[in-house]
Amino acid sequence: MFKKMRKKSAIFIAALLLANQASLMVLPAVGAENVTLSLGDAALRNGCPGSIPINIDTGGEAVLAADVALNINGNAAVDSMVLGSALPMQACNDTSAPDIMLCGARQPGTGAFTGKGVYGTINVTPAKTGTLSFSFDDETTNVINDSIEDVLGDMTGNDYKVTERFDVAVDGKGFCTPDTTAPTITVSPSNGQNNVPVDTPVKLTLSDDRVGVDLNTLEFTVNGVNVDTFSYSKTGGTYQPATPFDEGEKIEVEVKACDNSSNCRTYNGNFRTAPPLPPPGCGDKNVDEGEDCDDGRQTATCDRDCTFVTCGDGIINDVAGEQCDDFNKQSGDGCSSSCALEAPVEDKIYCDTYESGATYTCPLLETKPSAAEQNPATENLSLPKENFGESDFAKSATSSVEETALRPAAKTVSLPTGAEQAEEIDPCILKYGTEGANFDHDGDGLSDRTECYSGTDPNLDDTDGDSCLDGEEINRFYTDPLVADCSISDYVEEEVLIIDPKPNWILTSLEVSGSAPRRSLTVGVTAFPAIQKTFSKVLTQFEGLLTVLKRDVDSANSVAVQQKLSDTTNAVENLQTAIQNTQDFIKENPNSYTDLTSELERLTTFLDSGAAAIMDGLKQAESLYNTLEKNKTQPIFLGEVNNLQTVGVGNTTTAGFKLASEKELADGAYDLVATAGFSDGGTKSSAPVRVFLSSSFDVKAPLPQTLDGIPIGLQEITTENRRPVLSGKSIYGAMVFATWESLVLESSIIADSAEGVFDIQPPRDLEIGEEHKVTVYAITETEEGFVRSKNTTVDFVVEKTSDSSVYYYTIGTALFLLLAGGLNFAIGRAGRKKRMAV
Repeated sequence: MFKKMRKKSAIFIAALLLANQASLMVLPAVGAENVTLSLGDAALRNGCPGSIPINIDTGGEAVLAADVALNINGNAAVDSMVLGSALPMQACNDTSAPDIMLCGARQPGTGAFTGKGVYGTINVTPAKTGTLSFSFDDETTNVINDSIEDVLGDMTGNDYKVTERFDVAVDGKGFCTPDTTAPTITVSPSNGQNNVPVDTPVKLTLSDDRVGVDLNTLEFTVNGVNVDTFSYSKTGGTYQPATPFDEGEKIEVEVKACDNSSNCRTYNGNFRTAPPLPPPGCGDKNVDEGEDCDDGRQTATCDRDCTFVTCGDGIINDVAGEQCDDFNKQSGDGCSSSCALEAPVEDKIYCDTYESGATYTCPLLETKPSAAEQNPATENLSLPKENFGESDFAKSATSSVEETALRPAAKTVSLPTGAEQAEEIDPCILKYGTEGANFDHDGDGLSDRTECYSGTDPNLDDTDGDSCLDGEEINRFYTDPLVADCSISDYVEEEVLIIDPKPNWILTSLEVSGSAPRRSLTVGVTAFPAIQKTFSKVLTQFEGLLTVLKRDVDSANSVAVQQKLSDTTNAVENLQTAIQNTQDFIKENPNSYTDLTSELERLTTFLDSGAAAIMDGLKQAESLYNTLEKNKTQPIFLGEVNNLQTVGVGNTTTAGFKLASEKELADGAYDLVATAGFSDGGTKSSAPVRVFLSSSFDVKAPLPQTLDGIPIGLQEITTENRRPVLSGKSIYGAMVFATWESLVLESSIIADSAEGVFDIQPPRDLEIGEEHKVTVYAITETEEGFVRSKNTTVDFVVEKTSDSSVYYYTIGTALFLLLAGGLNFAIGRAGRKKRMAV
């Protein structure tokens, strides 16, 4: 009784203080029953945390403060009593049975509360099943209005049924929430995997984190045939077909399974077996037994496996005009009967809407008629989005930085140094010549001599057979051309890629280019200061600490004081961890963030003083936060590209973009994210690419001198060669990249002569009768890393070649190659002897 009286007196005095602005003091009146209290509904389960709302209805009264005391009947532990939104300033909080009490008062100057709302919440954990009852204590519970009157009327308690946990039979304990997650289905070989050996078994793994898999629901088919003769345990099984799969066959796998709570999942995937190996002599330009043809490389009539070009054989021959080849001549599956790409289903959005009574055929990315014009009943249809702005890209780009791992570093071919030069450089120069074009016979984007350095096959465009051309792996996807770690299907349909710059390059100016899904309408590029990811967590944790320090507690309430001390300790530990992560980042980038380093050290010294001292240092903490917040960085929107091009990426096409930023960025590390916008208003972002801006480097751009022997100057350059050779000079050992017609084709070579001479050509034929542009830049390796030069651009036109000129051009080229080959061999041999003599 003494405790109840003390609590009631305390809240009464608090109410008097809250009403001190009133000119007339009225003593408490009994019986003004306007305010009602009630307990809301709640679902409670044995041993599971539950929340019961305490509702208040002021009945028109202007409420300033309230005591709510409760009695509990049943086996339960009250974890906490938390004030709601109606009276947000806590005065006392006691959860020790039987005097369970929650006190609250309006903060001075905020005005009284009038209306209906949640006064507080009871957080409770029942200890057993059965019934749990809460009732209000008539003696202690009261509500006071702005006239300092007790205006509490009806109080309605509640009985709650405590039920058993879900799925107790699974582990004997059960779960507080129902199982709504379907089983996980894993199939090996994985979906989309290529070059799978024909005798590879199909492995199936099933798992469920709750109730377990119901094996009676399992349906497993391979190529449409039900599989029921394979070994299967509780977790998985293996299917070994009686006979190996056919070479180059597409294997369709479908799995359906449910768990014991009837949550079901379906897996639909496919993989493709390895195509037949070419005959042993394929590529020697001699038609041997078992070969239909042998041109030494893929041509318009002969595939790279020395068979005649045939649509449906699984080999994409772009020289013959094939855009795809899915091992069949059926149309409607993405690849037509003539091996031409078909518009994917996702590009034909809204077609179903217009089919009824309309002639509209949904051409790819064409401006569509309004829904009202086609069908009045579809006036509210969400039409394709034509315009995008910074805000459309912001959320997707930010999410990408926060959740997506950085894009892996690029694999850059670089020249060896010192004693290794004679062993690795000289043989490649001797084999592929020292002058003239660095020919790219297999059309993969790497010159033959560069392939010699990288260890790839200059006569095979895909050395590791993973469906990505050797040049694409080095120039675009940053994968290893000697390891089957790339699948073209991973990139062409849904991925957004930043191709230039590549990860970890040092830049003097920022130009971003890449590719996006074909259905993209526009691409925006955002630069995030790299430190933002760690430093933003410092500010977030610091804000959490300030919230705890600002908490007003009664110094006489030892429980509340101890709780604040504990919360302060936890907040300090979280902040110290965030600071350490930021300092680790700064150590990796020592040339920046000097001011931030000193401020973090000041904050660390303050935190080392201990939680008790920090609780008394609110003003110092706020001052440190305000100073630290000035270092907060913001994402920088570099702009957007609306004129996307349909560009080639090896075996298929995507949308290409190129953006030269006009914004001045300070030196430092940045994470670049490209975000594509689609016609349905959706967006998709690339993985972030970490680059470094530094104004201290001055790497000269390559100097193009001739294009097919024509000097580069003021006059317009016209050539009849569809694979013209761009010649010039760069720094010795630099890797020179050339981007032909924006992003359609990309090739690279190494300037390996002492003069830094380079000759580079497009990996495939350029279009006739069109204006073309080639952009070149160089990458030089320094002690700090790979530094990218600025761009140099050359414009030219490819004209149609007359029949007679084609003949003489072909004969002349052949004679030139024969003479140059002999001369190069002699020069290389003489040079080799001279070096050996030295």
